[in-house]
Amino acid sequence: MVPYQLSGVEESIALVYDQALALQGYISLKAFRLTPAALEHLKNEDYFSPD
Repeated sequence: MVPYQLSGVEESIALVYDQALALQGYISLKAFRLTPAALEHLKNEDYFSPD
């Protein structure tokens, strides 16, 4: 993520686009709500899993 994406936006989502399915003619989008804890991990560039 770039710095402006982490600047105090507490109600954020991440959109994930599956290009492999798009090449087959399907669109696949998933949205994930980013919690404050997830944003803090991203700010510190720590690896984290969705669990």
